[in-house]
Amino acid sequence: MIVSVTASLKTSPYLDRMFPNSKFILQVRDLDTWIYSRLSHIERLKECNKYEGGSLWDDTETSIKYWITQRNDHHLFVLSYFSGRPSDLLIVNFIRDASASTRISRFLGYGGIHKGPMKNINTKKDNLSKYKVMLKKCIEELGISESELNYDILCPSQIKNAMRDIFPVDTSML
Repeated sequence: MIVSVTASLKTSPYLDRMFPNSKFILQVRDLDTWIYSRLSHIERLKECNKYEGGSLWDDTETSIKYWITQRNDHHLFVLSYFSGRPSDLLIVNFIRDASASTRISRFLGYGGIHKGPMKNINTKKDNLSKYKVMLKKCIEELGISESELNYDILCPSQIKNAMRDIFPVDTSML
């Protein structure tokens, strides 16, 4: 069984127990582009009157700060959970890594070279400029440096204990 660990913190261990010997894939992307993607998604839903958000799924600073904290907590949990089983977890960044599909195939025991999906690519990048100031304010309030916006796994400034130096903050460190 293949499981994507983009689900909640509680789901990964549950699925791991339900399906022993499964492989898990954590799909990541740079923090800033991930935030902008979420904000664009909300914007598109609002434009076509399909938005059914809430206080933590909206284009507000409160939502952005929550997402950053939630993402960091989730990635840290996944890294901790699989720390003793590195062969069961693959971390991929489809945006940066052109060989991500091939890596997934090999991780699952298949050969060959595979091209990644090219759907869902946002060509409307100009609409994100209005969110840059908002994101900058949020990271300042959270104590995150601008360089951490380019990390795709963790924001080390958000890790408050000795775990800060244990796990990679970016897939370039894997």
